[in-house]
Amino acid sequence: MVKSENGKPSDIVKLTTFVTNKSDWWPINSDHEKIFQKYFKNEFPTNSVVEVSALVEDGLDIEIEAIAIIT
Repeated sequence: MVKSENGKPSDIVKLTTFVTNKSDWWPINSDHEKIFQKYFKNEFPTNSVVEVSALVEDGLDIEIEAIAIIT
């Protein structure tokens, strides 16, 4: 969605990461670090990790909500 509004990853200021198993996502491991480096360079958005069981019902392990400021 950010790209469709002519934004870029650096416009993202806040992530909320919903996961079915928080221990798989926190603390951030090297794979997560590589993804953040690729898309955000050294300007990481804030990120809240929230464990929820409802994702399992939809067959998901993760869902990410992003807030961006596009000027």
